[in-house]
Amino acid sequence: SGISPNNTSGPWSTTQGSSTTVTFQTAWNTYTITIRRGTGISDITSPAWGWTGNYKTGSATYGNSFNINASVSAGYHWSGWTGTYTTSTQSYTFTVNQNVDVTANAVANTYTIRYNANGGSGSMSSKTVRAGTSFYLPINTLTRSGYEFVGWSDSSFTKVSENISVYAQYKKA
Repeated sequence: SGISPNNTSGPWSTTQGSSTTVTFQTAWNTYTITIRRGTGISDITSPAWGWTGNYKTGSATYGNSFNINASVSAGYHWSGWTGTYTTSTQSYTFTVNQNVDVTANAVANTYTIRYNANGGSGSMSSKTVRAGTSFYLPINTLTRSGYEFVGWSDSSFTKVSENISVYAQYKKA
């Protein structure tokens, strides 16, 4: 059987005689590369293809080195690539030999809110919140003899970006 030079889809095989098979792979085969932006990813910085919704799609030639890289949004930290390739390396390079579909992933930072009795007694469980989220301060369960609870030392924050301790505030009863 012969090989047509106009057939670019490869790979091809041909048999010589009764026992030898030779397989050819073209260097010009192209594969589809799809790179998705998961939660907490601000941008896919490599490759520099245009966005279609939350993903970029393009093609790459067989055997070429291909780099993918992502930028993480504020309040998140890098988690890894999932899909065809799974790696925790943020800037990842692979050799093109198949269609690729990967997603860049990040995880929201979390912070702890602690409640301080500030001279009073009792305790309240700390609360873990995701970065950038709003939350309400709980109803106070702390007490201070001879005083009335009037609020927390800092209730003005609306988006959490660090661990916080709030202190019970009292006035003389």
